[in-house]
Amino acid sequence: MGPLQQLVDYYWTGANASFQRAIAVEPDNPEGVRGAAYGAAELGRFGEAFSLVRRAVRLDPLNAQIGENFVRLSTVMGS
Repeated sequence: MGPLQQLVDYYWTGANASFQRAIAVEPDNPEGVRGAAYGAAELGRFGEAFSLVRRAVRLDPLNAQIGENFVRLSTVMGS
């Protein structure tokens, strides 16, 4: 549900809630964690987003989409 809310409806608050529920149920799912990171960044919560994307990288270090999100947030955070 989160990706549809983000990419189709642009309903960032609802998408964030969906991703938070998803990672509560399945905390080791890198795509769920990546989605939560993306949503947090869209809501301006960059510290939370960076922590989540680092977690996603640890879960799936070869995932190119997660790597791209990490680089983008690193640039925003100045890390």
